[in-house]
Amino acid sequence: SPFVRPPALPVPRVRRAVRPGPSLAACGLLALPLPLLAFSRDVYTEPFSQLLLLGGLALLWQARPGKPGGWAVAGLVLGGSCLARIDAFRALPFVVAYAALVLATSGKRALRDVGALLAAAAVPAVLGWLDLRELAPGYYPDLHSHFTGLVSLLVPSLVASRVPVPV
Repeated sequence: SPFVRPPALPVPRVRRAVRPGPSLAACGLLALPLPLLAFSRDVYTEPFSQLLLLGGLALLWQARPGKPGGWAVAGLVLGGSCLARIDAFRALPFVVAYAALVLATSGKRALRDVGALLAAAAVPAVLGWLDLRELAPGYYPDLHSHFTGLVSLLVPSLVASRVPVPV
């Protein structure tokens, strides 16, 4: 036959874990629910921000003590949600509060893990803020009061992280 079929490549394990049908259904369930379509202003940024936020929380849940690399990846993904939408800054005080709880319960041995989480989350969060301020000069003044309100939640979170919690 003139058509020679190329040899089959090995299928990665991830691809075998979820077939194309359920994968498409999961993406559809994330992107097409009626409340999201009816009430969201930007259908192209809100699902992406939700995906990064929930993915970052899942990675944070999977992070192992004593392995700061996993904590840093979780921080990058959580901070990356701030690049997609300004609303994602609402999650940062809770990330700081969680970091404080980890420090309070684990002590100094978790200091590297929590430091990696917070430092990695700060980089994309600051880039998201700079992007909004510099590249959306008409949009930023409208959201400035909301943004300062969200960031002001970080101050009590940081103060609370210094308060020792009896275990």
